[in-house]
Amino acid sequence: MKTAENVDFKPLDERQILQIVKKRFLVADISIEDAVLNYYFRRLAFNLRLIINNLDKLLLYGQNHIIDKHVIDFLIAPESTESAFDLIEAINQKKPGKVLKIYEELIDRGEAPIRINALLLSQYRLLIQAKSLKLNDQNLSRLLHIHPYRAKLANQLASLKTFGELSNSFLNLSDIELKLKSTRLDPKMLFEIFLSKNT
Repeated sequence: MKTAENVDFKPLDERQILQIVKKRFLVADISIEDAVLNYYFRRLAFNLRLIINNLDKLLLYGQNHIIDKHVIDFLIAPESTESAFDLIEAINQKKPGKVLKIYEELIDRGEAPIRINALLLSQYRLLIQAKSLKLNDQNLSRLLHIHPYRAKLANQLASLKTFGELSNSFLNLSDIELKLKSTRLDPKMLFEIFLSKNT
């Protein structure tokens, strides 16, 4: 114990991962626009493990090609959490048809209704934080240790709703989670009820 050295394995936050990813591209002498990098992060739902695990594909491809959004779509399978932002955007835009289409696509891809509900709860929690903190994108990113683009999305979506509306949506989703765990009610019907209250 006298000669041991303590090593801190504190997990990296999204902002630190962004710097690591940018450095990897710089070392490989591959240029990638910030907008494309943000799109890559969003496609993998800001999942830090997936971002690092898929990076080699982009670095290998980028040796001979320009990396743009089409390349990201081609090489990287989307993470389900990405669709949670899309769902909330469609809900805020009052497009129930689009919302149901995204929901059904997630179900077709094998996502469990309870996981979709949990993803939405997580996103609404972030929107409530953004709404209550009232920080600019950079400060929100720093305070919550999230990717700057995710902070930007959160602020944009939160600005479209009142605090009360966001809270009600969160509570409605919490109620659905309870019903999904304790009853045999049809998950799609529960989601459609939520949709009717929030679009």
